[in-house]
Amino acid sequence: MTQALADDVRGGVPVVDVWRRFELPGVIAQHLLGASGYQALYDVLERNGMSPGFTPPEIGWWVLEGQVSAERAAEILGVGIDEIEDLMIRLRHPED
Repeated sequence: MTQALADDVRGGVPVVDVWRRFELPGVIAQHLLGASGYQALYDVLERNGMSPGFTPPEIGWWVLEGQVSAERAAEILGVGIDEIEDLMIRLRHPED
């Protein structure tokens, strides 16, 4: 039974399912999957026909609109605060 659970987690579906519902920080989800970044989490969702629930640009807009802190956004995606700040700059100035 434990091995079946471990195989399930390695397959990714349970991990990304709880991550997309904001119940698991991105860095932990990435660690459980052995992923090097949040894109791998989106890849698992796509492979399994699952709705992502949110995208990095959406999260960036949430920060810009004051709905969520930059720290929380970084936690959700499992990235450093500098990556969230870069995302917000790109959203503010898409022509650059």
